[in-house]
Amino acid sequence: MMKPIETITGPLGLYAWNGLACIFSLLSIVMFASLHYKDLKRNVLTISERQNLWTSEDLTHFGTSFWLAVAATVGFVLNMLLLLCSGIQVKPLFRKMEANDKNMDTVIMY
Repeated sequence: MMKPIETITGPLGLYAWNGLACIFSLLSIVMFASLHYKDLKRNVLTISERQNLWTSEDLTHFGTSFWLAVAATVGFVLNMLLLLCSGIQVKPLFRKMEANDKNMDTVIMY
């Protein structure tokens, strides 16, 4: 019999939590990159600064926070790969119970 806490803290839980964290990290990377290329790559100065012929076009780059999100995603994937290589078997959530003739003798049907 499998207890609910074994599902959350066992190998299946490790796959689930690392998978969720990896998905959300990838989502943050995609959102960060899309914001960078959509809004921040072009000239983001105010009108008065643009009138002085200043420009910020193509001067942006990905900072530390972007690369930390990438490193976290790599860490989550690496954790799942190490768990996969460890050989720990994931127990099925639901097992099919086989009926024994011995146990059926004591069952009273109404």
